[in-house]
Amino acid sequence: MEPASRRFIFFAMLTAFAGLSYGGPPEYIFGTYTRLTPTCGWGGPGGADQPVRDCTGVYQDALEVAPDISLDKSSPDAVHVSFGLHFDIGQNHFCTFRGQGTWVNGRVELDQSNEPLNPAKTDTTCRLTLSISKGVVRLSDPGQRCSASLCIGPGKLNGISYKKEGKQTK
Repeated sequence: MEPASRRFIFFAMLTAFAGLSYGGPPEYIFGTYTRLTPTCGWGGPGGADQPVRDCTGVYQDALEVAPDISLDKSSPDAVHVSFGLHFDIGQNHFCTFRGQGTWVNGRVELDQSNEPLNPAKTDTTCRLTLSISKGVVRLSDPGQRCSASLCIGPGKLNGISYKKEGKQTK
């Protein structure tokens, strides 16, 4: 075999391998994840007039991970993430996030929220991450630094998990 042919084959194999190892986030992370959250409320219309709150309700919260389709995409590993989480509907205690993140080392590292609920309480050291395994997303908020800007009420994000709707993979 001629040296030029060997170089071409080597280059083709190297290019194919590089393409496989740098393909962006895996498809299995995309989708909608949900959780049923026990919550307190006022028991429907006229419930606020009742002497005792009803804490038997269940609320379905959702988290979505989608490919990032922004035109100014800074990384092929970028994803879009949004979630909501209710702690007490009667007291209006909840958390939300909407923004981008990056797939790094098997998890999604989130940027700061595009729309924090309490912008004045944004902590620049907030490092919210999503770990995804076997159809479950688990939030990690080391030091509870993200909750102040993303939550109304005493809610905490660290350790909260959502389960993927539909087919469970990886």
